Amino acid sequence: MTNTATGPPLRAAETARPGPLLNLWGAAASPGALARVLLDPGRALPAPDLAGEPARRALEPVRERAEAERGSPWPQPLASQYARYFQDGDRTVYERNVFDRQDRLTRAVLMAAATGDDGWLAEAADGIVLLCEQSSWCWPAHEESCRPRGAVLPDPAVPCLDLGAGDVAAQLAWADQAIGERLDERFPGVRERVRAEVRARVLEPFTRRRDWHWLGLDGHVHNWCPWICGNVLVAALRLAEPGEERALQVALAVEGVDRYLAALPPDGSVDEGYEYWWNGACRALEALDVLAHATSGVLDAAGAPVVRATVRFPYLMHLGGGWYVNVADARARPPAGQPWDVLHRWARRV
Repeated sequence: MTNTATGPPLRAAETARPGPLLNLWGAAASPGALARVLLDPGRALPAPDLAGEPARRALEPVRERAEAERGSPWPQPLASQYARYFQDGDRTVYERNVFDRQDRLTRAVLMAAATGDDGWLAEAADGIVLLCEQSSWCWPAHEESCRPRGAVLPDPAVPCLDLGAGDVAAQLAWADQAIGERLDERFPGVRERVRAEVRARVLEPFTRRRDWHWLGLDGHVHNWCPWICGNVLVAALRLAEPGEERALQVALAVEGVDRYLAALPPDGSVDEGYEYWWNGACRALEALDVLAHATSGVLDAAGAPVVRATVRFPYLMHLGGGWYVNVADARARPPAGQPWDVLHRWARRV
């Protein structure tokens, strides 16, 4: 595959090697067909219902944490912390501040959406703008621009699309889904800033470059592919303008998920183990949930045999209690706090 970093974007058909999804859907997953069936950005993402007693109970721990941190300084990732990865190999100090900042923003958005309170809306706006002003959304260990320049800080003009950048783009898209209209009323201009940053840092690099290692175009596909492509899908659906470019972004994201599922064996197993299943196959299932909603069910993956097979994998790896068969750097007693709702939903469907 030719490096197209400085050339025009490839069309989806130029990069496609049909896997289980593209074989199932055919031309319905092409950019042209997607441009016709994708819901508009205001309806393309499924909206959670935050009203009622079940939501109130679920949000209570979020509320307690959010109220405890409200009014305190936001976590601030620092240049010296970023540089440490290139100086002594430490990535955790910087990333801890990044993750803490994003977690706090999630809580603020949930509280703003659930309560309608302008104070929580202001808290969310602060977190959104802090992310927009962050020099890089890429985690230090994944940064491409530093070592070739002999630098220890990223070049904002050359954004690197990694797990971190994809996560931020999707988080901003979900925030826009939850409180976007109220942001327009109280903080006009913030949503335009979000769209500009996501386009420059994620959507444009995703369509322009086909040499990202995690795309698996060299035949080596791993869990980064559905993780990043799923987040790009969310960002494109909500934050891109309807039209050919948005449809191409979605089509390329679908290709990535398809390529990952094609790499799984017929029994749906994941060679990185049970714990990685949640950040590989489960990420693919989350993306397919969003895609089915955004296409009003036109692109439904329930008929793909590998999807049915991989839904069984966590069950097959369970030894009993909190113990699972695991390999590589995964744990035999992994954390229990996984998105079981995704697995439960798909198990019922297939």
